[in-house]
Amino acid sequence: MSTNQNQSITLNCLATLFVNDVCAGKTNETPAAYLSKLRYLERFLKEKKYTELNQDVIDEFRIWLINRKTKIRGKKEVQGSLSPFTIRTVLTTVKHFLKWAHEQNLIPKVSLKNIPEPYPEPKAVSEKVFQCLIEAAQKTGKDWERARNTALLYLLRDTGSRVGAITRLKLEDLDLNSGTAVVLDKGGRYSWLFFSGVTTQAIIDWLEYRSTLKPHVDNLFVTNKGKPFQRGYVQRILNRLSKIAGVDNERHNPHAFRHAFARDTLLAGADLSQTSQLLNHSSIITTARYYARWSKKELVHIHNKYTPLKALEEKRT
Repeated sequence: MSTNQNQSITLNCLATLFVNDVCAGKTNETPAAYLSKLRYLERFLKEKKYTELNQDVIDEFRIWLINRKTKIRGKKEVQGSLSPFTIRTVLTTVKHFLKWAHEQNLIPKVSLKNIPEPYPEPKAVSEKVFQCLIEAAQKTGKDWERARNTALLYLLRDTGSRVGAITRLKLEDLDLNSGTAVVLDKGGRYSWLFFSGVTTQAIIDWLEYRSTLKPHVDNLFVTNKGKPFQRGYVQRILNRLSKIAGVDNERHNPHAFRHAFARDTLLAGADLSQTSQLLNHSSIITTARYYARWSKKELVHIHNKYTPLKALEEKRT
């Protein structure tokens, strides 16, 4: 790809430089997320055999992205348009990348201003899928595996935690008496997790088996070889259970549990500030933007719950 210095640099190289610079050595999910979004641009350039980035190319890329009829699910390409959330996050990442590359004098100035981007819709795991996953976990594998995977599912669903934080959760950071834990979360911030009695009991059941795996670490969740969980390992567990339960075509990725938790708390009556703190968001704006979005059916439920004429309705009935 041509730069201002007439050198040939591939997008892959530029993307790596970009991530190393803007992420400043972070080891959380952000660098991987940036690279995955920029792969759409890399694929577009390869398909079109473009070797330069300019305004016309970027304008065409946006149209190509919105009109795609296939998407990547796992490692397979399947039929289906990209979701509004995916389109929006890809465009946002590309916009950030283009600005950075221009500031580094690597490409000409290219703008993504005034381009209407689809607004994200919450991508929550459904209650039906969650129940199917629980049932699959409770009947699949050895006793220790059933206990571990059940505890993992309940913790994901009950806390709304990022999966990276759960993989880093240490035994010493658990307080089963109060149903709380302290975890190292995104951006190196510590946050609280809160969980109910059902989840507490599931963790206790798992701890009865954990020592039999002779773990080498003090992480709560370990593999059959006693090693700590990685994010990809959690996804593989969910993929396996979803296939056994027959819901592998339904949304079941770890972050979908976080979406479900956020929307459930808001629907139950928690305000944005409370949900934001439970999710350990850096800003209440993030909570509102990604989770406070409702379907017509949900708005009917919300209206029925909070209408100022509710008392009159109750008297009539």
